[in-house]
Amino acid sequence: MTIVDANGAGRVFTSDVDISLSDLTVQNGKTNANDGGGSSTLGALTLTNVTVFSNTEAALASSRGEAPMPLGLPS
Repeated sequence: MTIVDANGAGRVFTSDVDISLSDLTVQNGKTNANDGGGSSTLGALTLTNVTVFSNTEAALASSRGEAPMPLGLPS
């Protein structure tokens, strides 16, 4: 399994189109925004056999979440 590690330097994935991720670990993403430390996408986000681990955002009390942040339609 592939590990994609941002080492706390920023968000792991950002996309403005539909994306599908499979067979990997997304970890240690960090953002100062209120939307997903692991990933933020304006399109649909499909995760298959993906582990999302230890991702953070600045506004942890927000309702937007710390890991995948799909702003489009879920699939």
